[in-house]
Amino acid sequence: MKSFLLVLTLSFFISNLFAKDKLADIHATIISVNQKSYLAVGLKNQKDWHTYWINPGEAGLATKIEFFLTDNDTPIQIAEDKFVRPAPVKFSEGANSEVVIYGHKNEHIFYYNLDAFKPYFNSEILIRGTWLICKEICVNEQLELKGIITPKSFKFTTPITFSLTNDEYNTHFKQAPSESDLPKELTLFLSAFPNEKKLVLHYEYSLNTEIPMNAKNRAALIDYFKENNLLYPYPLIPFGFKRERLYVNANQPHTLFGQVEIDWDGEYQDPPIAIPNNGTFVKPYNFKFLLNPIRLKDNSIEVLQPLTIEFPLQSFSLNPNNEVSKALIELGDSVKTASISDKKEYSIFMYYLLALLGGLILNFMPCVLPVISIKLFELIRSVSADKQKTKKRIFEHNLFYSIGVLFCFQILALVIVLIKQQGENASWGFQLQNPYFVTVMIFVLFIFSLNLFGLFEFGTPFGNKIGNVKIPSHIGGDFMGGVLTTILSTPCSAPFLGSALTFAFFSPTIHIFGIFFTIGLGLSFPFLVTGIFPQLVSLLPRPGKWMLTIKKVMGVSLILTVIWLFDIIYSLVAVQNFYIGLYASLSLILCYFLVKSKWIKMLLALLVIGSTLFAFTKIESFRESSDLIDRKKAKGLAWEKWSTDKMEEYKKSQDLVFFDFTAKWCFNCKINEKLVLETDDFKKLIKEHNLKLLLADWTNHDDKISNFLNSFKIVGVPAYFIQKKDGTLISLGETITINKISEALKTK
Repeated sequence: MKSFLLVLTLSFFISNLFAKDKLADIHATIISVNQKSYLAVGLKNQKDWHTYWINPGEAGLATKIEFFLTDNDTPIQIAEDKFVRPAPVKFSEGANSEVVIYGHKNEHIFYYNLDAFKPYFNSEILIRGTWLICKEICVNEQLELKGIITPKSFKFTTPITFSLTNDEYNTHFKQAPSESDLPKELTLFLSAFPNEKKLVLHYEYSLNTEIPMNAKNRAALIDYFKENNLLYPYPLIPFGFKRERLYVNANQPHTLFGQVEIDWDGEYQDPPIAIPNNGTFVKPYNFKFLLNPIRLKDNSIEVLQPLTIEFPLQSFSLNPNNEVSKALIELGDSVKTASISDKKEYSIFMYYLLALLGGLILNFMPCVLPVISIKLFELIRSVSADKQKTKKRIFEHNLFYSIGVLFCFQILALVIVLIKQQGENASWGFQLQNPYFVTVMIFVLFIFSLNLFGLFEFGTPFGNKIGNVKIPSHIGGDFMGGVLTTILSTPCSAPFLGSALTFAFFSPTIHIFGIFFTIGLGLSFPFLVTGIFPQLVSLLPRPGKWMLTIKKVMGVSLILTVIWLFDIIYSLVAVQNFYIGLYASLSLILCYFLVKSKWIKMLLALLVIGSTLFAFTKIESFRESSDLIDRKKAKGLAWEKWSTDKMEEYKKSQDLVFFDFTAKWCFNCKINEKLVLETDDFKKLIKEHNLKLLLADWTNHDDKISNFLNSFKIVGVPAYFIQKKDGTLISLGETITINKISEALKTK
């Protein structure tokens, strides 16, 4: 049992993606521009791969360039005002800008004032570049260069594989940001909402009025701001900048209106800092932005050199009207969103209460019923004539079961935090997209089922004693029961749980651990209460022969769960040899518990280890998608594979569209299918509105689906949307009814 726990824990951290080649390269040289000299450090990404700016946006990690003296590994400190960063561009996954990031493609160059290196002339220095580089996956890389720096050159002492000419360095320098005061075309002001711990940066940018704002100029603006911000905010503690929104006004065609929501992170500082209620900070904050100035031309726009500007700010307005005027239209007529979901904004206390209630309700969800049933069986079996002994047994059973639940939820929280720190999107139920994890669960549940069929009894994985303290034999099984209950609960999203999880996944680390602990507390709550008040067990049926029958019924329920996991693994792994190894291992495990001879058991144990290792080594080819869409098509509805391109296609043809974000391992999805999506009433809605159907199958991990859901602050499936004829998206939440869908279709 101890080995199962170890494998179970480690399976969270297994990764099968390894970068074999460098995805970015680094070079350096000395250049002179306008009688000033610079050490230019150039980076070049492989085609279609991107790295991140100092403010990476909604995901990612900033590129870092460091310098050291090689003779004593002394860091060379370069002041912020002594170098020029390359200007970023804006990226977004898909046509609807689900996740916005700021970064670099191809060549991008950092320019360092050579004066900062005067003390180190004629010495060997080391240049170390560290970056996160992403395409469909993200890879952390670190490269180093060594060279002798002089006033005129950088002479490499290590081999280089990439270089740029001085002309290329000079050309890039002309496109790099320059320092500037606040230009007269730009005005900024800040407003605050102390109760919501939120601020909003408002700004206006005036275009030259001598050129008319015709359709071609407007189209040029839209195209430009698809890949650029007007303002890129530099990081500034305790402000958390969100994405930029740009608007235009038909009555003021030569003015761009911008908004950036800002999370106030002052409460997480040491000591905590509250938003001042009088509208004045104790000291000015020095906001720094990169501005992309533009001018109108005849039927086009002129892009000027980017400007780095600073904006000292001490006063702000309180509680203004944050609604954008109806006269303003978002630039580019970006995707419009609406929602008739059940999600609401709550206080932090309320989110924790929702987490507790959601965890409590998970006890009654189909995902966890097999293990909960086993737990109840153990409680009934603990009852004896000796009340004191019964009380002790029940307390121990429930305590270690609860510890298993809480431990596993904290492991889940840790994994979520690690994923987020890598700049990736975390999600609820993510482990069931990992074939290693699903395979481990097949083994664990299969062995548990054999135990229920009476083939063997669990021993204590820790031995009978720790020191001089005797350990009850059931502790290991109780702990593992708690772990299994947690793992099997993740395909389900109970009522109240969605809001709590959304809050956790989009909050600082402390709330991730706090919310997950509270969910675990809710899940284990009935057993904690029973442990404290063991007389409650008397409400359950008395022990008897009927328990042998129930035990076998529960064994069958676990076998059915194993079959369900097999259906999932078929969607994840495409290698036939993997299944040969898996079937052989399970068969040999069954034989191991059936035979009596010790020698045959030893042989079978070796064969189990060998076939299991063989199976795990064959998990080398993941399926791109499951057969879920084919299964749903077979039931008579014209489902198509979801993509942002399909969304755009149906927007252009002005069709109504229904999106179903689902997965084969999602129990709630199946419930919604049976109660709503496979009914005659839903088919009538399809026919009445000529409704197009798009299915997003998240059985296997898909970054595009993750990013889309993340943009709506949705952390798992099911999720449902209606796309109106004009492209407006209506989120229906995680529970649907025919009336809810019908209401969304009628919404204007």
